[in-house]
Amino acid sequence: MTRLPSRALAVVLAATAVAVASLATGVLWPWLAPSVSVLFFPVVMVVATYGGLGAGLIATLLSAASMAYFFMPPYWSFRVGAADLVSLVAFVGATVLIASVANARRRAEDALRRASERSDQLYHELQASFARESQAEGMRQTERLKAGLLDALTHNLRTPLTAMKAAVTALRADEVTMDVETRRELVEVIDEEVDRLNRFVGGLGSATTPDGIRSVDIVDLLQAVQHKADVLTQSHRLVVDPGREVSTVEVDRASVVEALYMVLENAAKYSRPGTAIQVAVARHDAHHARVSITD
Repeated sequence: MTRLPSRALAVVLAATAVAVASLATGVLWPWLAPSVSVLFFPVVMVVATYGGLGAGLIATLLSAASMAYFFMPPYWSFRVGAADLVSLVAFVGATVLIASVANARRRAEDALRRASERSDQLYHELQASFARESQAEGMRQTERLKAGLLDALTHNLRTPLTAMKAAVTALRADEVTMDVETRRELVEVIDEEVDRLNRFVGGLGSATTPDGIRSVDIVDLLQAVQHKADVLTQSHRLVVDPGREVSTVEVDRASVVEALYMVLENAAKYSRPGTAIQVAVARHDAHHARVSITD
């Protein structure tokens, strides 16, 4: 994830986005009236996603002020009627919930990334300890690795649950009136996170039932990975090159397929839609092959 901007930059981002939404609403006013808030909802969501919760709240307040001043009678005044005041309160409540959901999702993804980085670091430390330390030191490092892997597993489960909980809380809020588009976006968040959780749990199941070491055709192996990751890579161009240097490998097929799938999932998640993800195989040395996944 990109690091959040400074406070000043967040204010500039919110103000600029709201100014653009206000200008667009003014141009399209004959077609938008009386749905004055239709362009301000997506603006708040974008600002909250990329600028954080603070910027999202600033965008919410600026949007409400713009709607009251420019688009609600009496125009060019912050005085609004009772009906318009109810609409403004509903807009502020809904956008605050939207900003909270976007912020919770971003924080959960950041926590998952940090946990994954920590797990990778611990794994490399464990490899180094076996090379230079005694068996006792290796056992101590193994306990650290187990703790790191357990932490990563917890975050992988908690990430979709956090986003789903925030979305469900927003949908169940009786005091806030939401339009159909806002509800649809929150339901889409829940649906995406359920799919992610289902893929993760499915991966755990296949990883615990190894096939055993045997000779596997490299093309068959890559096709299995490609098929498993088909849904994840639909918005990318997946380029698979088995090469000519290696035809078969001696591996545990289920475990290797799961490992490559997890790398592909990460590449698809953090790459821009439409970009290419390349999977290539080459000979590493006389007894090993190297599989490269590049995004």
